[in-house]
Amino acid sequence: MRKTTAQKSRICFQWPMLWLLATAMGCGEVNPKADIPSYVHVDRVSVTTMNASQGSSSANITEAWLFVDDQFQGAYDIPFTAPILMGGPTRVRMEAGIRDNGISATPEIYPFYEPVALEPNLEPDRTDSFSLSFRYREDTKFALLENYETGLTVFQEVITGSSENRLVARSEAAFEGQMGGLIELTEAAPAAELASTRRFRDLQTSGIPVYLEMNYRSEAPVQFGVLGFNSGSEIPVDARYVAGFRPSDEWKKIYFNLSEAVANTDGDEYKLILQTSLPTRNDGTYTRNSAKVCIDNLKLLHFK
Repeated sequence: MRKTTAQKSRICFQWPMLWLLATAMGCGEVNPKADIPSYVHVDRVSVTTMNASQGSSSANITEAWLFVDDQFQGAYDIPFTAPILMGGPTRVRMEAGIRDNGISATPEIYPFYEPVALEPNLEPDRTDSFSLSFRYREDTKFALLENYETGLTVFQEVITGSSENRLVARSEAAFEGQMGGLIELTEAAPAAELASTRRFRDLQTSGIPVYLEMNYRSEAPVQFGVLGFNSGSEIPVDARYVAGFRPSDEWKKIYFNLSEAVANTDGDEYKLILQTSLPTRNDGTYTRNSAKVCIDNLKLLHFK
């Protein structure tokens, strides 16, 4: 909330000694600008990508984490206006905030977006406005980019369920571009557990964070995780599901944090896995007789 100019005040002492001290020092006014903040306003944020190597620029940055001279000031929902009790040229850093696994109670700085550095010349009671454009950090490695435009490599392997549930590329499932990934569930094939045909390794050789990004629209709940293998073996040794999403009629962007699952899953190679099924009532009956799951722009990210 904006702070107003400090009110003039006089020091009135009843004790003689304090009165003499106040008289000697001068009974002056509080500096009228001492508590007047400057303001930084952020109206919108976006992500800029090198499309060929980094894929879609779609994002869901929910907050900006504000640092002033490397001191954390707070995490602000976008758009926002933040007060800063400093003036003149000031180092301001904005970190992109996301909701881990789409959960509102788990806000995090997204480690793969480069922070935006600013140096506004702040003046009391003035607002400096910015639109932020984030980029991926140079040391980000894209272990997977899947936009379904040129081929299918993800969730083609059926672990349980019917081959009818295998993910296919369809125009109706596209968030952007011409194609997206579609899984169809029916009463005849109401559930599926799918895995990527490709294996991934060395996801945490140079850093902890491992994330899976995607856009989705779905009529059924879906969970995601990793399947662990030992090199040279076709038999999985471990499976860990992390988080998922609920049905949504609108397209959304989500960031799944796979770091802990990768670190704790046995094996040195991993496949991505998902499981989904028709929604059910408490008595086990289906709430609908068919459902479509649409996903697009999958990215598996870690550090080089």
